[in-house]
Amino acid sequence: NDEYRRRLEFWRIATLIGRHTGLRLGDVCRLEAASLEDECARMVVWTGKRNKRVSLPVPASLRQALADWPSTDGSPYLFPMEAATYADVKKRSGLSMTFSRLCHAAGEAGHGFHDLRFTYSQECEAAGIPIPHIKSLLGHSQESTTHGYLE
Repeated sequence: NDEYRRRLEFWRIATLIGRHTGLRLGDVCRLEAASLEDECARMVVWTGKRNKRVSLPVPASLRQALADWPSTDGSPYLFPMEAATYADVKKRSGLSMTFSRLCHAAGEAGHGFHDLRFTYSQECEAAGIPIPHIKSLLGHSQESTTHGYLE
């Protein structure tokens, strides 16, 4: 069914976004189409938790997935269905549960979307990116928070 395939494709792209940008699930759900700049080479995002603006590089694999995602008719959001789900506090946790169930079905039980944020920060450090820059990419106000992701 088309709706099932669309939802699976959302999770594939959302996982790529989380993995390659460190964005939280809520930030991914509320990505605005206008946040993609320079043919998707960068995305500028207002993070929901601290209401900070971050400009993130978008690697080629993610750039292609975003370019292939169908445009939204009239909605400012890249993923309007997920943005609506996230906006409803009674349904919001269902997004995290769905991700966990998909991980379990893929043989990766015990993982949540936020784990992608840890992976991203640790790979940034391994690539030699200075901690103050990683802090900025993650939208943290305290370096000590960033250090918690690097342990």
